Amino acid sequence: MNRLYLLWYVVVALVLLACQQGPPQPEEPVWGKQPCAHCAMLVSRPESAAQYADADGETWFFDDLGCLVSWQTQHPSRPGEQAWVRQGAQWLAVAAARYGGGHTTPMDFGYLAEAGGTLSWQAVQQAVTTRQRSHAQ
Repeated sequence: MNRLYLLWYVVVALVLLACQQGPPQPEEPVWGKQPCAHCAMLVSRPESAAQYADADGETWFFDDLGCLVSWQTQHPSRPGEQAWVRQGAQWLAVAAARYGGGHTTPMDFGYLAEAGGTLSWQAVQQAVTTRQRSHAQ
């Protein structure tokens, strides 16, 4: 009888391990229909889109990189969460991408991920945060 219980526990453990999700992966929003999690505008321009996923698989989409930065400021990160930006036809982790400023973007923050960009994600975060502080005054 003890072997039967042991076998049952092993089977249950294997099933639970098989059901576990890997790290979050980027998803495609429903372009033109998915609202931005920060400003509620529709995410319709791939070049300025971003997304954030938590370890439980919930994903938030953003129409502008500045919206992602603003949203992250209000929602402290937790282990296992990941953020991506759109560069061309692919999603890149925010830390892996390079950025350029001075672009026309939906919420007018002006930053896009681009192959020849000279700015880091930290520089974009700092610039957006500084802009928000100056607008709040």
